[in-house]
Amino acid sequence: MMLRLLVLMVALSALNAPTYAQSRAQISANINTLETRLDAKQESVTTLTRRLESYQERVNDAQEKLEKAKTDVFEANNAVISANQATGKDAATQQELAAKKLDLAHNALESRQRRLEMTANKQAAIESELTKTRNEVAQLQGQLIELNKQLKVAQAQPAPAPAPKPAPAKVVAAPQAVDAPSLASAAPVAEPAPAPVAAPQAEPEVAPAAELTPEQKRARAAMRALNEKVRGADLNGYRQFGEMYVRHDNGREELEFLGNAQYYAEVTLPRGSNRLKIQSRTFRVDVPDDQHNNTFAIIYDATNRQKADFSIFNKSLIED
Repeated sequence: MMLRLLVLMVALSALNAPTYAQSRAQISANINTLETRLDAKQESVTTLTRRLESYQERVNDAQEKLEKAKTDVFEANNAVISANQATGKDAATQQELAAKKLDLAHNALESRQRRLEMTANKQAAIESELTKTRNEVAQLQGQLIELNKQLKVAQAQPAPAPAPKPAPAKVVAAPQAVDAPSLASAAPVAEPAPAPVAAPQAEPEVAPAAELTPEQKRARAAMRALNEKVRGADLNGYRQFGEMYVRHDNGREELEFLGNAQYYAEVTLPRGSNRLKIQSRTFRVDVPDDQHNNTFAIIYDATNRQKADFSIFNKSLIED
């Protein structure tokens, strides 16, 4: 019985030792992974916050221009009324010109209304994405707090004691049986074999946090640089360009002015060769098959107006 108990203790110790080491290593690996994800999400929050501020300025501008367009329609309508009351020889010409101005004013009003609606919708989409990303940041921060608590508990636990070596079993000779009359010879009872001893396992290797790819590193570095350049910048300050668009085969997207000559846009591109045009410059972007219809982020640094710097990368590279 004593021999079997010692064997069992050795087996349990061999199993528990790797679990202890694996627990601490796995928690540390998980912490590293979450910290990498948290860093990317926080950069996204910074960018989205700046874009939202930019779109608030756009909404304000679009509202002002809409009010101006309404005033223009009101004045053009009054001009038509006045022209219709004219009786001179130029009355017909005045009426025709007034009617054309009224048509132009109505067209401008409709354009300003569409502009405000599109800008407000884009602002709402960015605000929704910002709220979602902030929630993800809060969730990751909560998970990190819990994992750090678990790591402290694991580090505070003493390492498992080395398994005791079993004492050599003493063989006790059975007493000599005394011949006695019996009806049948008793069958010998075999002593149960001791349980096999589990061989000590090597400490398992815990996979470290996945390394960022070179493409991920470049994309995230570009976003950090953008956030630094526009931090505290005046959105109402000098702009190298007015309204600026990136045109592609499927349409166009307006480049968002974020301050300090920095512009940003997101475009959806199909597989194959794509031609993007900004102002008078054309850029060719080759999209792999596995990135068909993905969203791509564009950073246009117009610090040097004549040689603005163009960067583009798959948006997924700055997410998880």
